[in-house]
Amino acid sequence: MFVKEHFQKRGRCILRACDAYINGAPVGSLSEDCTIVGDESENQDATSAGFKLILLKIVPKLIAAFTEIGLDCQELQQS
Repeated sequence: MFVKEHFQKRGRCILRACDAYINGAPVGSLSEDCTIVGDESENQDATSAGFKLILLKIVPKLIAAFTEIGLDCQELQQS
């Protein structure tokens, strides 16, 4: 129950972080509310291509798992 509640509370932030990293934000550059800290122009393409590829593969699985535990992920789904 504790783990489920954690992901219900933090799932949206996790998905926002994945989206930011896919779009080039360096890992560790997000604040607790999942906003990019610092100059966004400095962060372009700071994430490795391999990490982006892994995220692109895992995000749909995260969305499915978060949806299964009751988190509404429609607004965060990637097209």
